[in-house]
Amino acid sequence: MKTSIRIAASLVAALVVVACSNPDSNIVVGSLDNITCNDNQIYYTSKSGAAIQLPATQGFGSNITGNTYQNGIGCITFDGNITTLPDYAFKNCTQLLDISLPSTLSSIGRCAFQNCYMLTELTLPNSVTEIDELAFLGCYGLTSVELGNGLLSIGNEAFKACSALSTLSLPESLVYIGENAFPENIRYDIPEEFCITYRTTSNGDKISEVYPESFGADYVLSHTYKNNTGRIVLNRRPTKVWLRSDQITEVVLPESVKEITGQAFYNNFNLTKVNFPKGLTVIGQMAFQNTSITEASIPSGVAVVEDHAFMGCLELSKVSIANGVEKIEEYAFEGCGKLSEITIPESVTYIGSYAFPSSTTVSLPEDFYIDYTASQQIYVDPSKVDANYIISHSFQVYNGVGRVGFNKPITRLYNSCFHGKTTLTGITFPKSLTAIGQSVFYGCTNLTNVELPECLTDIPYRAFYGCSSLRSITIPKNVTHIGEFAFAECRQLSEVYLLPTTPPTLKDSRVFENIATTHKFYVPEASYTAYKEAEYWSSYADFITW
Repeated sequence: MKTSIRIAASLVAALVVVACSNPDSNIVVGSLDNITCNDNQIYYTSKSGAAIQLPATQGFGSNITGNTYQNGIGCITFDGNITTLPDYAFKNCTQLLDISLPSTLSSIGRCAFQNCYMLTELTLPNSVTEIDELAFLGCYGLTSVELGNGLLSIGNEAFKACSALSTLSLPESLVYIGENAFPENIRYDIPEEFCITYRTTSNGDKISEVYPESFGADYVLSHTYKNNTGRIVLNRRPTKVWLRSDQITEVVLPESVKEITGQAFYNNFNLTKVNFPKGLTVIGQMAFQNTSITEASIPSGVAVVEDHAFMGCLELSKVSIANGVEKIEEYAFEGCGKLSEITIPESVTYIGSYAFPSSTTVSLPEDFYIDYTASQQIYVDPSKVDANYIISHSFQVYNGVGRVGFNKPITRLYNSCFHGKTTLTGITFPKSLTAIGQSVFYGCTNLTNVELPECLTDIPYRAFYGCSSLRSITIPKNVTHIGEFAFAECRQLSEVYLLPTTPPTLKDSRVFENIATTHKFYVPEASYTAYKEAEYWSSYADFITW
């Protein structure tokens, strides 16, 4: 490996004490081992002992101002930084022995070093991000290439016919390799990000059908198989996966994979283990249906677990869903009989029908629940609660506590939702609730404990009409309107706590008709006068205090 030390051009001649004589002539050839180019220079050595004439004189990012050869070393000088070696820059320069490139170089053009067969070693600066197609075609004397750590792309047939190049180490930065980029039989160390690894059953075989487009690639660089382990090497970092074979038992996906496509592993009955890359964004329909995976860890970037994604995974016993997942669609985990419990993160806003087996205990975010107390279990119609269906419904008989979990956050209770539920004694709403319908608790004669949510702005017509056991109610601070008969016939209602600083508008003076004769309206001190003078509130002036 070369040692790079930056050095002023004026000192080059003094350093060429290691120059050697060409055995075929008296030509002196210097060494570039201790030379690093300035940003406007390219150093080289030539077998002929003379300056090399470049086929291309433009496209370097700057203009050539000189090309000299002294004391066994050539120097091409430019009037500014060198950013590109253009197409054909050194093509057919058959006398080129060695070259040193500046740290400002970003790309090497098409056929830039074609047929430079005397070139034996090459070190590219970390600044080079692209090697274009055929760049080193026919450099059959090239035995050592050191690629920079910033390289992103190697073009088609870039090192074709470099027959002396037996090994090559590819940097972790690489994202694309062109077709036939390397000579046949070369051994190259490729970043794991380019590889899909799989294992098969003890009597399994190499997967016969591998489609590069199934991984978001153009073609397969290699596909090896030994001791029931296969390794698929692609020409670019795979962004998705589809790998169907009922012999597969394990699959290792690189972190570049963003999408596990629809039916990616469908009916791979022997598949027990797959890692879920942190950057994953898609788990498609039926992706793992009827596999034998035992665990699934769904990362936060997956917005939707699509329908039937894990359906029929009979061995699936552990599932973690990261906060960030928004939807779990229909039948996503149906038939996963060993999945005894699962926790749904706060980010989820929708759960499809039959998403989980009936035997699975589903822990939902708080906004999915309505908690209540009653003398017996109460059925809540999901169509009356801005939901599609009930996920879970528990009731503890000994203390009369019930909990109903729905498939989405509860935002509304529609008209007559709990109308006539005479066994209902108390209810707790989720914070997500913003509206309640007319007659929502009409005739709930045993209702005693209600805490209305803070986001509520309207208490509509007959909302609590006839709740004859209700003794106290607090009106949230955001309520701006209370409808006709909203609390009428609440004959034991004696305490009404009003948090709004501006008196809510009343439909008429019958909002609190026939409540307890000893009732009081407790209002903010600063709003005391406003309440006593407001329309319809004035009829309750003698009962308003602070």
